[in-house]
Amino acid sequence: PVQGKKVGISTTGTSDSEKVLVQKIVLKKAGKIQQYKKNFRKVGLAILFSETPTSYAEDHCLEWVTEVLNNFQDSFDFVYVLSHRFCIYYEIQKNVSEKRCFTENVYKSLSTIARMTAEGQLSLTDPEWL
Repeated sequence: PVQGKKVGISTTGTSDSEKVLVQKIVLKKAGKIQQYKKNFRKVGLAILFSETPTSYAEDHCLEWVTEVLNNFQDSFDFVYVLSHRFCIYYEIQKNVSEKRCFTENVYKSLSTIARMTAEGQLSLTDPEWL
């Protein structure tokens, strides 16, 4: 979009709007934590950036998540934040996180097995996930 004589670089929003969206999603899911915990020993949250996040969002998304989860006594056991170029894993009880960057081939492979799992063709115990 053009404002004045300047053209905007990002079409996906600003880091402020990304923060609001991420926190809104986390708040919605955290409010349902008891519903999930009755069926599983450990419960995780996966946040998927379907569009390319800003570099600021990539660097600060875990802070945004923990800001919301700190308000809940019973929280998720782990959080995955996924984008087309990175994956961040955060283990809440241990306060440990790890970030991995993806090559294009790895991203395509993960997208395929994630879709196949969502469609019931694979399960999380299949060798593709190991």
